[in-house]
Amino acid sequence: MMSHPKPSTHNPMPIIEEAIGALKLMQVHFDHPTTISKEVASATVNEAIDRLRLLKPCTLRLAEAHAAVSAYLPKHLTACVAPTGTDDSQLVAVVLNGTVVQEQVIASSPQALVELLRVRSTATAIAEVPAA
Repeated sequence: MMSHPKPSTHNPMPIIEEAIGALKLMQVHFDHPTTISKEVASATVNEAIDRLRLLKPCTLRLAEAHAAVSAYLPKHLTACVAPTGTDDSQLVAVVLNGTVVQEQVIASSPQALVELLRVRSTATAIAEVPAA
């Protein structure tokens, strides 16, 4: 059984990685039943499920937004994503080039953040093309 301190619900990755580990442990039990007992495998999976239930939807939404924006950006840029608006229904993405803010967009979904960055990037590229 995993015995860890109460996880932060602000960063879902450790909880998700532990859940993946619990599933792998269950697979080892299925493949080699005498290596890991059913009780240990079951307890580990149950604990992982309990920890996954601690995750708040807003935390998962922020993680999804950060992953989407980071995947779109070139490697030398850094994405920062946060909730905004009176009810945190909007997301803001700030793109950093070192310590300099290069871009900032506000949207209602992770996909919309990426699309706004894509549109702005295209508009900037078109504006930089010299007129013939």
